[in-house]
Amino acid sequence: MFLPNPILAHQTMADRVNTLRHDLTAIYHLRPWSGAELGCVFEDSDGNILFSKHARTRLVPASNNKLFAATYALAVLGPNYRPKTLIWKSGKEVVIESTGDPLLSPQQLDLAAKQLHLNHKEPVKIWEAYRGGWNGDWELGDLPYYYTAQVDALTLDRGAIELDAVHGKPRLMPHSYGNRIVWTERHNPTFVDTYDPWKHTVELTGQLPNPNGRLDRYALPDPDQVAASRLGIFSGYATTPPQGQPSYVITGQRLEKTMRTCLQISDNNIAENLLMLAASQGQRLTDPYDQALQKERAWYKSNLGFDGYDVILDDGSGLSRENSVQPMTIANLLLWHLQQPNAELWRSLLDHPGGGTMTHRLLKYKIQCKTGSMTRVSAISGYLTLRNGQTIIFSLIENNYNCSGQTTKQLEDKILETVERDLSVGT
Repeated sequence: MFLPNPILAHQTMADRVNTLRHDLTAIYHLRPWSGAELGCVFEDSDGNILFSKHARTRLVPASNNKLFAATYALAVLGPNYRPKTLIWKSGKEVVIESTGDPLLSPQQLDLAAKQLHLNHKEPVKIWEAYRGGWNGDWELGDLPYYYTAQVDALTLDRGAIELDAVHGKPRLMPHSYGNRIVWTERHNPTFVDTYDPWKHTVELTGQLPNPNGRLDRYALPDPDQVAASRLGIFSGYATTPPQGQPSYVITGQRLEKTMRTCLQISDNNIAENLLMLAASQGQRLTDPYDQALQKERAWYKSNLGFDGYDVILDDGSGLSRENSVQPMTIANLLLWHLQQPNAELWRSLLDHPGGGTMTHRLLKYKIQCKTGSMTRVSAISGYLTLRNGQTIIFSLIENNYNCSGQTTKQLEDKILETVERDLSVGT
């Protein structure tokens, strides 16, 4: 942490802000960010701007986009909302109704099968509120990997499957789900793994990097059908949800916990599900992404006055490069949260130094934030608490820089350290 400068100890707040503007301007002119698109804003809890740079320029926000999906879900569903997966057993047929539960686990489905005395040979049909699949603007090369898992109301393990090393042999966990492993050139020292979700094949080359532990994670094709396979044999989709009392009910986690998991580990699949959950509210979306985004945009227009000039929302997670947002819009969103009854809850849902994506960053500072990263994109937005207890709202977004992502994050940290140092002098 920076130590207070004794020369500045008796500055007025206006003097401190002037010092801050001078120091931040110098950082933004450092060579690693030369030619990059940079935007930031710092303001106090009354909305007074202390420093800004291109704050009204729309930039790709990466996972800062999750702040919008999470806000929308929290406002529409409430922190105590708990999703339910309903299961009917009628004769030899099983029907699953899902309105969306991104944290549904294989163990929960296995317990349902046990309680219903299923022999796993029964035909299983699915009715679900949305089958979002893949967003059309996601990068094609990302689709095999867990962070772009298909977005279905019925899912398990967040739509992902693990490739693990177990006693020196590769194994798909918790189950292969029809995928197979092809392992060649086992003695080659270079290990490479490639997953083709359409061919259901994992191709491995070379020696395993370790005898035990996770090697990679992949996106499950059709995770709703995979989830159904924990109960029986998938036999198609029901056109309407069953009537009457279900035979078994799986109750999911409170929305508060789901959101905390999403925001602190920056889970894309949960973020997309939060968007769909809030937009569908149990009713089937026939064109999930189009309908969900229309409803989300309409909510922001009605409740915060945001329009397409402030923010362009193309998904819930920030994977799409069609998302763009002004740093000022994120700051306004964060300021709005401070004025809501659940302001403290909201802040507790965000990431913080020492945890999640902030495990090794800004460990001596009191920050609640959301980070974002993709190729040549970095962002961090949230709340910085000064030594006098004052809250500073901030949003920093950088696009198209020609340095490493690590260097950019170091510069982001230097900016936040400078804000804390300059504004906390004498407190």
